[in-house]
Amino acid sequence: FEELGYKKICDDVNYIIYNFEEVFEIRFYKPQQDFSVYYKEEIYNTIDIEELQAINQQVNELGWNNANITD
Repeated sequence: FEELGYKKICDDVNYIIYNFEEVFEIRFYKPQQDFSVYYKEEIYNTIDIEELQAINQQVNELGWNNANITD
C-alpha cells in the first residue's frame, strides 16, 4: 500500500487501516476477516488492479486466505 501512496494509520487488535490523501481508505477488520473500501466516509466500489493486488497481499499476510470461514 505504501508504494501506492497509502499511509498506514492504524494497526491494532481489530483494524489495519490504510489512508490515501485523507479521502480514500481501505480498512481490514481482523475479527471478521473482511475489508471495506471508503471514499470520503462513504463506501466506494471501485479499486484499480494495483489496489486489488495490495489487498490480496494483505490478506495473504494476515493468513486469511487459509481461513475456514463459516456462516
